[in-house]
Amino acid sequence: MEPEDQDPGFALLPHHIRQRIDRAFDTAIAQADASAEPARKRRKLDHDRPDSTPLEPGGFIVDEPQPGGFLVDNSEAGGILHTAATSPGGSVTEEDTSEAHIPLSLIPTALQLLDLQPDDEDVLSVFRNAASGWGEGNQFAGDREYEREETVTRKDWRAESSDSGEEYIESGGEESDFEDNAEDSDDEYQEGGFMRTTSKTKDKISTPSPRKRTTRRASKVSEDSDQFDHPRSITARQKEECRRAFSLFFPHVSDEDLDKQRIMIKDITRVAKLLKEKITTEQTIEMLEAFSSSPDKSVNLADFERMMVAAKMA
Repeated sequence: MEPEDQDPGFALLPHHIRQRIDRAFDTAIAQADASAEPARKRRKLDHDRPDSTPLEPGGFIVDEPQPGGFLVDNSEAGGILHTAATSPGGSVTEEDTSEAHIPLSLIPTALQLLDLQPDDEDVLSVFRNAASGWGEGNQFAGDREYEREETVTRKDWRAESSDSGEEYIESGGEESDFEDNAEDSDDEYQEGGFMRTTSKTKDKISTPSPRKRTTRRASKVSEDSDQFDHPRSITARQKEECRRAFSLFFPHVSDEDLDKQRIMIKDITRVAKLLKEKITTEQTIEMLEAFSSSPDKSVNLADFERMMVAAKMA
């Protein structure tokens, strides 16, 4: 990205904060791509699979050799191309391999990866205005479910994230902690609805392990679905927000007794009536079953925290 295209406020931030802002942008897209990757692979395999695969005569020839020399990669004749992504006259940088736009629906995920409130209406309205200002030419292209959606540019993402305040992003932890949390996020929520938590997931304890850093977005999220099985530890800000929301169900309970409370069907029904929200008993039961760790399907504070984070409300 050229210097004149960079947001001035973003350029003044410390280097590791700028990295975190960009990594949240890239990781949110990578996670959405990873969830859709198996279906795309199946479609591609079905399309590319020939009726029969004849053997090459004369030996084990893996790839069609190029005339004129020993070229490891599929390069055009007349030169050596070290990597397919290398731009003419320069080296590959993170900017060269990253997306320039992010779908509007992924903004809450990216905000959550920065430990910023993902449902802040003031912040989201800024991104909606930025997305609508680019017209139809800014719709996301590609084999993705959100390919016809309005998008936000990386520059606008950087500008608004910078305005949110360096101190809040800084409080989310060191860069390595952010990378671990970012890769393990969205373990309880998939696009289109809630996913039931299995006992295997509840009993599993994640242990930190070193990860090899890479500049390529595709390698940040493993194709192995096991990466989504590890529960993500929530931040202090998220705990505070979840506790505040949990207390609204029990207005007459003191803070020291809040940890003993459990949300049941009657509590959700009562709050829904106060908020004039229409929610059926079946919807209530489904929501409680998806996150409850108790046989009676009630939700304690820890369950409520997981639910809030999965629903992008904390």
